Amino acid sequence: MRNVNGNDLIEIERSFGFTYPKSFHSGVDGFVTFCGSPAFQRHFPTARLLISITEIVAERESMDQRESLGVAGVPLPAEIVGRADKSSRTLVPFLRDEGRQSPDTYAFDLESRGPEYAVVVWSYADPMVVHQWDGFAAFFQWLREYVRSDEKQDA
Repeated sequence: MRNVNGNDLIEIERSFGFTYPKSFHSGVDGFVTFCGSPAFQRHFPTARLLISITEIVAERESMDQRESLGVAGVPLPAEIVGRADKSSRTLVPFLRDEGRQSPDTYAFDLESRGPEYAVVVWSYADPMVVHQWDGFAAFFQWLREYVRSDEKQDA
């Protein structure tokens, strides 16, 4: 995993017209380090951080493409595909996990109460939000506990 430059986050904020929560700004270095740890990598070997404008745009485009197929993978009618209320417009991705069956995108939900936006998991299998935490700090705490609890079970 790579280091995050504070200027990179500011540039992303300018491009997307939002502000990352303070908990993300203050915890991003620890999060990046954690995501690079052997324990995290064992549980999420296909996860990758999305911390550049290019990566976020590409992920949103991928979400739009998957959403246009619907749950069954059958293309939806053009009037539904063309609507403006796509999930990618309200989510700012920061982590993608290819997963065992289908990818999941971890993102800030701009429709939730800011400035500490909820963190959600958007599923490619169902093209919808399937889990939510009350902000980045709660999500990161859950993630650390999840990886730690799996480590204890493996011992």
